[in-house]
Amino acid sequence: MNNIHAKTEWQPINFVAYLSFIKWQVLLAVVIELAFRYFAHRYWTVLSFQMEEIILWVWRLLILFWLAVKSLRSFGYSLPIAGLIGLFAGFFIGIITSLSRFADGFRIWKIFNILDETTLTIIVGCLFTLMVVYLMHFFRRK
Repeated sequence: MNNIHAKTEWQPINFVAYLSFIKWQVLLAVVIELAFRYFAHRYWTVLSFQMEEIILWVWRLLILFWLAVKSLRSFGYSLPIAGLIGLFAGFFIGIITSLSRFADGFRIWKIFNILDETTLTIIVGCLFTLMVVYLMHFFRRK
């Protein structure tokens, strides 16, 4: 009997597992980012907007690196899982950060910032975690 065309049972993706996998790292990233933004605007007026953004992107990349290494240790070399983890982490970090900008008032550009910052953070999160997992697998010790 030929099993090439055998029906396989469809199985849904358990998104709750991915969300519980990233929740503490995302929470830590968002809390520290919001606290840094508050103190930078309130007390550290010597920081320019560009310096602040660079520091925060380095912080986001460190969190994404941590998630990629955690993904590699928990799930092994799996690029789809690493990509989903980076996608979800980027989405939540981006959406919470962009929504926090409404704290000081409403401006039209902040509506577009929700789409822009969230999309950029999703793309960077997904590609960065994929790159880290791929490079760690590529340069692993034999």
